This record gives sequence, structure tokens and C-alpha cells, in this order.
Amino acid sequence: MIMNVEKQIQYWIDAANENVDVAEFLINGKKTVECLFFCHLALETILKAHLTKFTKQTPPKIHNLISIADKANLELDDQTRFFFSIMNKFQMEGRYRNEIAERPIFEIAKNYFEVTKQKIKWLKEKL
Repeated sequence: MIMNVEKQIQYWIDAANENVDVAEFLINGKKTVECLFFCHLALETILKAHLTKFTKQTPPKIHNLISIADKANLELDDQTRFFFSIMNKFQMEGRYRNEIAERPIFEIAKNYFEVTKQKIKWLKEKL
């Protein structure tokens, strides 16, 4: 069966948009861990749009933002690579809560949310 690449890319873009909306709802409710989990998910889904465009295949079920970007042949500057490495930890914390983990400070989570929106905008422009 041949995949409709454009339709699949749009699926990932739509998912990224929805995940940003959920992240915004959560940050407004001061749910920092949950917000950052959805920030990671939004970044993951927009990166999977790029991976789909590059490979013309359904992306693998991986969550590491840097790995997805590398597989999509995206050039990331050091700042973006570093930010993605920070965000990678929130997909784990969101899924597997550590009892002693502290909730991120609201101001830091809000900043990460804003940076996530900027990175998603940049990634959408590159599609």
C-alpha cells in the first residue's frame, strides 16, 4: 500500500498544533510537568512531519527529539540541539513520574513553553 505522504505530513502538523494547545492549557493551569510533557510531544510530532517528508515512510515509534531530527536530516544549531536535550527528559518524567522529582518552577516551564512555540514555528516554516 502506498502512503499519501502529504496527508501523513498534515496529520503530524495537526497533532503538533493540538499538542501545543494542550500545553498552553496546562501551563495556564500551572501544571508544569504536564505542560512540558506536551511541549515535548508537540516537538516530537512536528519533527515526525519532517521525518515523513524526508523518508516518505511512517516514522518509527521513537521519542528522542535529537534522534528524530537527525533521521530527518535536519540541521540543528547547538542551541536547538541543547534545548531538545532538555526537553527529552520531560517525555520520560511525563510518562514515568519519579517520586522524588521536583516540579519545574513555573517561570522556567513557561519559558520552555515559549521556546517550544518558537521552535515549532521554525520547523513548520522549514516544511
